[in-house]
Amino acid sequence: MMNLGSKIKSLRIKKNLTQEQLADYLSVSVQTISRWETSVNYPDVIMLPVLTNIFDVTTDYLLEVDIGKNREAIKKIKEKIQKLQNFGNLDEAIVILRDALKRFPNNFELLLTLSEILIIHQEKKPENLKEASNISMRVLENSTKEKYRKQAINNLFFAYLNLGDKKE
Repeated sequence: MMNLGSKIKSLRIKKNLTQEQLADYLSVSVQTISRWETSVNYPDVIMLPVLTNIFDVTTDYLLEVDIGKNREAIKKIKEKIQKLQNFGNLDEAIVILRDALKRFPNNFELLLTLSEILIIHQEKKPENLKEASNISMRVLENSTKEKYRKQAINNLFFAYLNLGDKKE
């Protein structure tokens, strides 16, 4: 996966532009372009449409947003998690899910899967129950999809039950 700085540099070179020329087009310094290309700094969000126009690309392309690739990546993560669960490797599944959620922080399926595994794994690490309830509450508060909301409520029930929290 290429980062934004590398993408800008690659597109600039592909367009046969020097850093100086790009800097002139954007009314910024050559040092600014250099910092972007080395990922020391990033362009302001208002610069993104200008960059996409100069390079004749979409913002999604520039920022490497590809819904199809994201769906495929999520599918592979879910398959890997399922295999780990089948073999009882819950610690590894938790690590992979937490890492995946750094990339896909609002994916309700991954969030709910993590919550479920944390509840299942609660006998080894009781603090997992609190995390599971926080995750489930987050899904409940942010999802409008009934399927996810029901699953979040179910997870909350088991987390609170195992925490001994009768009030909740």
